[in-house]
Amino acid sequence: MKKSISINISGMLFNIEEDAYERLKLYLDEIKLYFASYDADGEIVTDIESRIAEIFYTKVSPSKQVITLGDVEALIAQMGNIQDFAAVEATFEEPQARTSTHTSSSTYSNTAAGSGPAAEPAASNRGRRLYRDESRKVIGGVAAGIAHYLRIDPMWIRLLLVGFMAFDVFLTLALSSSALVVAYIILWIALPVSNELVEDKKYKKMYRNPDDKVLAGVAGGLAAYFGVDVVLIRILFVLLFVFGGSGFLIYVILWISMPLAKTLTDRMQMQGEPVTLSNIEHQIKKNLNLKEDEEESFGVRMLLFPFRLVATLFSIGAQGVKSFLSFLGEAIRVVSGFALSLGGFVALLAIVVIATVVMGSFPDTYAHISEISVPLNLLRNTLPSPLLLASFGLVAIPVFFVLMIGIGLLARRWVLGTGPSWALAGLWLIALISTAAMAPEVAMNYRTEGYYESKATFAADSSQTLVLRMENGHWKDFNNIDLTIKGTPEGSVLLEQKIWARGATDEEAREHAQLASYPVVQKGNTLLFADQLQLPDNKPFYAQHAKATLYIPYGQAFSMEWGMRKILYNTLTPWGYRTEDLGDNLFAFNQQGELECLTCPAERTQKARTQKEYSITQQGRILNYRDFSELQVGSHYQLTLVNGPDYKVEVSGKDKDLDQMEVEQKNGILSFFTEGWTGKLWNSSGHEQGKVKIFVSVPNLAGLYLSGASTAEVKLQQDQPLKVALSGASEMQGTLEVDQLEVDMSGSSELTLEGRCQTLKAELSGASQLMTDAFRALSATVDLGGASEARLWVTDRLAADVSGGSELAYKGRPATDFNKGRGAEINQLGD
Repeated sequence: MKKSISINISGMLFNIEEDAYERLKLYLDEIKLYFASYDADGEIVTDIESRIAEIFYTKVSPSKQVITLGDVEALIAQMGNIQDFAAVEATFEEPQARTSTHTSSSTYSNTAAGSGPAAEPAASNRGRRLYRDESRKVIGGVAAGIAHYLRIDPMWIRLLLVGFMAFDVFLTLALSSSALVVAYIILWIALPVSNELVEDKKYKKMYRNPDDKVLAGVAGGLAAYFGVDVVLIRILFVLLFVFGGSGFLIYVILWISMPLAKTLTDRMQMQGEPVTLSNIEHQIKKNLNLKEDEEESFGVRMLLFPFRLVATLFSIGAQGVKSFLSFLGEAIRVVSGFALSLGGFVALLAIVVIATVVMGSFPDTYAHISEISVPLNLLRNTLPSPLLLASFGLVAIPVFFVLMIGIGLLARRWVLGTGPSWALAGLWLIALISTAAMAPEVAMNYRTEGYYESKATFAADSSQTLVLRMENGHWKDFNNIDLTIKGTPEGSVLLEQKIWARGATDEEAREHAQLASYPVVQKGNTLLFADQLQLPDNKPFYAQHAKATLYIPYGQAFSMEWGMRKILYNTLTPWGYRTEDLGDNLFAFNQQGELECLTCPAERTQKARTQKEYSITQQGRILNYRDFSELQVGSHYQLTLVNGPDYKVEVSGKDKDLDQMEVEQKNGILSFFTEGWTGKLWNSSGHEQGKVKIFVSVPNLAGLYLSGASTAEVKLQQDQPLKVALSGASEMQGTLEVDQLEVDMSGSSELTLEGRCQTLKAELSGASQLMTDAFRALSATVDLGGASEARLWVTDRLAADVSGGSELAYKGRPATDFNKGRGAEINQLGD
């Protein structure tokens, strides 16, 4: 309970707490004493009291009837204290001081030597030292101290540091950023600290202007600092936002960095002489030695006509432009704020969920690495905890900033605060440096691959059916086993298995492979298989996986239960059967080693025989296609293409993936694609699509078309022309020796070649990359667009059309014909 007092200010009655009244009375007494020497001191004090009454009126409401001490302190901060009034008075007196004669100023300096204001700068110039400014620090006071030493606004030093760091992070992999952070820490430790550095009042400071704002007052503050029309600043931000999007990022950075002008002193330090059309006209007259009231000649009127015309147009359209920009700014603010808030919240929630999953909270969740779906909680043992924490901060902090930016746009203020914002930025840089330092060390443990082999023999009774049954492991969808079933003339069942793993060296890789095991248990006439390797507890995961072959004696009847489909590899499809034939059917290998279904309906057996258009080999199955001139490969397939005396097509992969593969030869084009392919690397259940390997040997080839993130290794030597087309993030590398080569690339595809050709014609778009600086061409014609990149080796003639931020680099000394567009770059490499 507090005592309150009723007061009358400018004819308005207010209830005010006693301590607030004492503070307000002291403030008004100081004002009256300060203005007592002025002629119109009574009017000045009356005006101030009227303004106080207006502010207090906004503080009361039906739910708040009493003025508190906090309200009074806020009022003083808004209106300014005696020191602020003195700063304003000094600001208005300074022009008069500058107009004084040289003699008088010199006299003042001489008479004031050793004392007074003139002596202070002289003394400071003789003994200036570099300190950390503790009173104006954000992190350690280094930037504020450097700014005080250079006598500039600390915000410029901070913006310079952030700009360098942002540039290095995106363009130089944080190497220079690391050095900058280390330098900052060294200065933080080495520089002495000071709490008594006097702020230089002579330089203007950049603030956000609360009195002229649409979003956060950034444009108003810039306009006041540089002395230009705020409408021009807002138009510039809109143009930067529309053309490239940089305006939004710059606005947000300035919003975070620029403090808000809260006090009267802040507002005065923000102001400067405006660069207006009227002032331009005045300056032109001054340069022409014309007086303001002197009659203007025809030449002067013609010189000033453009400025007066623009001024007239601005006076007519300024209000409409301002209203339109205000509406546009509000619309952009609300839409962007909502989108960023929602997107940031969802992304941050997803990051938190992933972090909890990696820590083992949800064991049946998987990451798709290469061809293996790895349980995420295995990564907890694989990746060091500091690396996981740094990686989490590296991703989560920018997403959190996006969320805060969205909330700030909706609230029309930066809700996080300058100090916490800089602190989070520093934590993000620490996370970036930590990740860059630790990640290569972890990656070194997976540099090479090694394996070990084992064999196991099981008894077989030809009078009984051998049952192959699957037992699910600890993880539901962790499948790192490929099992192929073949026939053998031997009398027993033989299991050969090869377990692979990765390590820093070949020896370590073999040791890691031996940590895993794949036991197959026989119970009577039943063999029990697992769908995953047994891995040791609390050990890192070294990408262990196994390839096993089960040999069953010829004539031995066996059945494969439905669960076996998860691990079968190249077992059913070479003989015309599909996974739908598993279950209750019996199978056996005949004396020729061919798989036969003993219990399938006659029509199904006949269909399997007609579908068997290929013969089985040790590597996969051979397809009977020939006499094609072009090859089309899609659906995430891996192609190996070579020259050969005859046509040969061979495919290999898991049976469930080969079941989905479609092969078609039409009009001389042999096509490989997946039925229902959507361009995704994962199927509808969220599991990664298995990779099917294709081997093709041809005498000659006219065209090769890759799409759907497929890859190719190519080695061709032929006289006839070859056309290569890549799209959909496809990749191809190899050696070519052809007469004419035509290349068409799009969709972030990559092509790397060695060899030679007579003529090369290439068209690239969509951030594609053509690397042929080891592929010699006598003449080349290239068209680059859409931020593509090409490196060529041309000896005679090179014609290039480069645009859209693309880059061309070439070696050799050809005759050149270049058409270079905006943002493009053309460089000649050394031989």
